[in-house]
Amino acid sequence: MVRAFQKFKPLPKALLSLLAAFIMVGLAWFLWFTVSPLFFNVSVSEPLMVGTEEATSAESLSVRLEGTFMGADAFHQVSGTARIIDRGSDTVVRLENDFRSINGPDLHVWLVGGEDYRDGYLDLGSLKGNLGAQNYAIPEGTDLSKFDRVWIWCQPFRVLFGSALLG
Repeated sequence: MVRAFQKFKPLPKALLSLLAAFIMVGLAWFLWFTVSPLFFNVSVSEPLMVGTEEATSAESLSVRLEGTFMGADAFHQVSGTARIIDRGSDTVVRLENDFRSINGPDLHVWLVGGEDYRDGYLDLGSLKGNLGAQNYAIPEGTDLSKFDRVWIWCQPFRVLFGSALLG
């Protein structure tokens, strides 16, 4: 008579303990990375600095486009004002003092050319804080006519937190 199932040898306790510790550390890291930002606010208060010596007064600043943020859904909430401002020889996306976003892992500021990022986007860098005024330089030579929105985008989970339609 042939046995259909052989008896398996149990793993040594040391190996099981090591495996359990590895799983627990991985789970703890994942939870810290994904959940902990929800409990922390990072306030920023960057002045709208003048980019060059030629542009030394408020008259040299020019608002090209402006929009108001709306959250992507009931959980991913963003509010406040976004502006594209010429500061003499450079141009920035300015998130104003009223900017607020729920925090999340690795949030970025994007300029987007349509309702879908596949229509074209420009990553301006990591969000400096989820509260307050902040500036993001737009690379020289960027054709701003290709972009009509500012997005707050979560890189690791590829999730939109909120967007501002510019006009």
